[in-house]
Amino acid sequence: MLKCNYVISNYIDPYRNLAIEQFLMKNVREESFVLFLWQNDNTVVIGRNQDPYKECLVDKLLNSEGYLARRRSGGGAVYHDLGNLNFSILTHKRDRNNVSYQWLIGIALKQLGIDIEYNGRNDLICRGRKFSGNAIYEDEDRCCQHGTILVSSNLLRMSSLLTPGKGKLDRNHVSSVDSRVMNLCEMSPNITIKSVIEELIAVCKGSLLEFDQDSSEVKRIMDFYIRDEWIYGGVR
Repeated sequence: MLKCNYVISNYIDPYRNLAIEQFLMKNVREESFVLFLWQNDNTVVIGRNQDPYKECLVDKLLNSEGYLARRRSGGGAVYHDLGNLNFSILTHKRDRNNVSYQWLIGIALKQLGIDIEYNGRNDLICRGRKFSGNAIYEDEDRCCQHGTILVSSNLLRMSSLLTPGKGKLDRNHVSSVDSRVMNLCEMSPNITIKSVIEELIAVCKGSLLEFDQDSSEVKRIMDFYIRDEWIYGGVR
């Protein structure tokens, strides 16, 4: 198994966390991986090529002091609050197959008494409902696998903000976002963000990686993620 270092973010805003993720990705060493665990509050994060106005109620989100952010990977829009845990697995491309999010999350949740499945579309499911959406992107010789873990998120709030196309919902034979996703606390009422973090760290046998999360380099990257030109992609 690759050597693991883990980082837990000190922040709950998406621009800072996406910047830290990119910084860690740029600096990960060969034959190792970094597990980055982070949370955002009251946030919608859209995929690299998405139109925010087609994916969520932008004005409603911003009027409630929420954040809209765009990540570098593809895939769909996701809602983040403090009942959700985000993870990033950062490696060199050639090391990617030696550690996968399916394996890491599957083993960690097994220790918490929850069996999960992978549906082949980058989603992790439990009893037919999705609790984790994931995406992958590469930058030169580095790779990032990242995604969400819904533990006790506000699914009604999620459903009120996200606006997936009707065709997508029809294909899944459901009428709303919250009807096809679930929180892990529905399976185990004692599960918490803290317990999931502890099991993820235990599975990867990681060592804490300490660095300045407020460094000038992190701030420089953050300036990119916070720009309207990146977030709105010319559709504002």
